Amino acid sequence: MPTATASTNVPIDQARRAGIWAGAGVLAIVIGVAIPAIDGGELNDLWWTVMAACLLSGVGLLLIGLLLVVARHAPRHEPA
Repeated sequence: MPTATASTNVPIDQARRAGIWAGAGVLAIVIGVAIPAIDGGELNDLWWTVMAACLLSGVGLLLIGLLLVVARHAPRHEPA
């Protein structure tokens, strides 16, 4: 059974899961920003597509991480 973190009393697996999603989102955004910085801004169609895909997926991954954090702290109601 996973132990709980000291500050939030949330299982470590749940906290780690949100961090992984958010970390992947940050990495994708960094890659998306680095592509034109490395190439000098003159991107062909392929690199524009890769850059846009990285940025959009990065935003999506960050949103998933944020939703996991919010859902973790939401009150749970048991069905009657």
